[in-house]
Parts: sequence; structure tokens; C-alpha cells
Amino acid sequence: MGNQIRYELIMTAANYQVRDNLPLLAEMMDARFKCDPLYQPTLYWTVGERTFVRELQHVGLKDFRRRKGSILSSFGAVDLAIKGNIRFEPPVQFRGLWRINRGLLRVTQIFEECYFTFNPNIVHDPEEITKYFYRMVKYKYENLGLDIQKCPVSLWGNPEDLIELGGTFWSLAHLQYCSMFIDAARHITFGSDMVFCELGSGLGRNVEVLAQLFPEATFFVFDIPPQLYVAHQYLSEVFGNRLIKYNEAVLLKPTSGRSMPDCVKGKIVLLPSWFMPVWSDVKMDIFWNSASFQEMEPNVVVNYLRLVKTINPRWIYINALPKGKDGTKIPISDNYYTESLGSQYNLLCTYETDYFLRSQGYLSYVFKSI
Repeated sequence: MGNQIRYELIMTAANYQVRDNLPLLAEMMDARFKCDPLYQPTLYWTVGERTFVRELQHVGLKDFRRRKGSILSSFGAVDLAIKGNIRFEPPVQFRGLWRINRGLLRVTQIFEECYFTFNPNIVHDPEEITKYFYRMVKYKYENLGLDIQKCPVSLWGNPEDLIELGGTFWSLAHLQYCSMFIDAARHITFGSDMVFCELGSGLGRNVEVLAQLFPEATFFVFDIPPQLYVAHQYLSEVFGNRLIKYNEAVLLKPTSGRSMPDCVKGKIVLLPSWFMPVWSDVKMDIFWNSASFQEMEPNVVVNYLRLVKTINPRWIYINALPKGKDGTKIPISDNYYTESLGSQYNLLCTYETDYFLRSQGYLSYVFKSI
């Protein structure tokens, strides 16, 4: 990309700022402390929660997708240029890993600034890496008759890693979510008017991909604050009125039977985790959980899967480390998924989750109703 074009793109993205709403953050956090413990953050997330909230209060959301050394990177909310996206991935995960990554990131940046300054003949073009994976994922979409150009990354939050391809914008992190969806679509039927349920959405990247591909689909999305707050503010900018705002969403209830109100059809309903029981009688088509169950205690996961069985989706997708993640009281292994769902679901397939340049040992599990 030419320097002038790149400069214009950077200046354009800088105008796409996600607005702060600290009273909303306070409201969410107050409700979080009052809800049933089964729906509160477990040990893995309570450790960094105070740091998380403090950053949102004092730094806010300005330029958050290019923020280096931020705890927001712990749930995939940043899009750093590839050279600044190096992470320490030890064989054993533990709490406080993001702090080590922050230190290593700074050391890496200093090294790169010095090394590449004095070695001008070194080819160092991160955009070529993004272009390569774009072509790879685009090919996957074409094989399933889908157009990847319909689900580009947004400029909201001013991402650092940004490239224009075919008239739309892309980052490597966004392409990973595009790839995760299309790999699952080889086994799961995603309908144009489906009702989709996700627990543990993080920034909402998966919703960002699917809601663009399926404009008539309905999305129920559950998470804990303060992650929920960041996703709410971000998706409000990306999708406007398609997202039902928090203060309206918490007042909604299913109609008689297993029906959802007409006002939510085709919309995105973003709610705290403790509202999942309220909607568990509504029939949904697909349940999705990516890198979230592994951060919970086993009893919490079993409770959520009990609700999932009540929702009775035809398909269930889980992306997780098979032996769980350190930093929890009791690491959860994948046998909890099969045992909890076994009475109503068959494990259709298991495959390695494609994280591009980072080999992390994650597996994707696809269950289908019996």
C-alpha cells in the first residue's frame, strides 16, 4: 500500500472513536455484584477485573483497538500491527500472563526499532502476511458459496492493524474470526433467518462477522461485565439500531411459550450472563462458545450447558483447550462437554482450531442434536 494511501486510511480510522458511557459501566458492575454467583466472573477473570475497570474509567475507549500493553487484549479487543502482536504462549497458562506479554511486547518493539533501522535490506512487510491469510480465508468462503467481502472489519475503535483489500478493510485478528466461522460452517448449517446464541462474546467479533453475513438473523449474546460494556459500546457503533441497547434489552422478556417478541427478530440482543435463564425457554438454532468455557469452573460450565439443553439448539459449537486453562480453581477438561450434553447431543466432529501464526492447541467441538 502506498504511503499516501496508508496515511489517508490511518487518518480516516482515527475519526471512528467508540464513545464512553461510564454510568452504564457502573450500572453493569453494580448488577454483576448482586447476581447469582453461578453467573458472576469466576477466578480467572476476577483477578484482573479491578485493573480492567480502572483502565476503562481513566483511559476510556479512545483508540482502544491500537492500545499496547492493555488488559483489553486479554479478550481480543485490540488489533495491533503484526510486529507488535507477539505473545508469550507457554505450555502452562496462568493468571497475570497479560502482564508478561506487555513487558515482552515492549522489549520486542525496542528490538525491532533498532534492528530494522540498521538493516534496511530486511523484508519486513506485515501487510503481506494479512494479504496471504485474506486470500486463504477468501478461498474457504468461495468453496461454500459465500462472499467474504460481506463481512469486513469495521474502523470503530481505530485499529492499528488495518489494510484495504477489494474495497473493504481487514485485520489479521478479524480474519481469524472469519476463518473460525467458515471452518465451522463446513459442519453447521447457518440459516439466513436463524436464531443464534453466543455465550462469552468478548468484543463481539464473531457477531460482527455473522451479523453482516446474515442480516435477517437474530442474535442473543451473553457475557460478563466489564467485557459486556466494551462489546455494547463497540457493537452500538458498528450496527447502530440493530443492536437493542442495554437499558431496553434488560426489560425484554419472551412471549408465551417458546417465542421471542417480534421486536427482537433480526436484532442483536446483548445481555449480562445472568439473563441467560430468562431466555432459556426460547428455541434457538445454534449455540456458540469460543475460548470462554475453559476459563470457568466446572460447576459453572455444567450449569450453562444445562441452560443450553433447555434452549435446545440443533448445533453447538465449542472452541477450547481440551484440558482447560490454568488460572481457574479446577481446570475444565473436554469430557465435561460430552458428559453434560450426551443425553441430547452427539459429538459430530472435533478438529484443530486454526489460529494462523499461533499454534495454541485449541480444538473445535461440533455437537448435533440427536
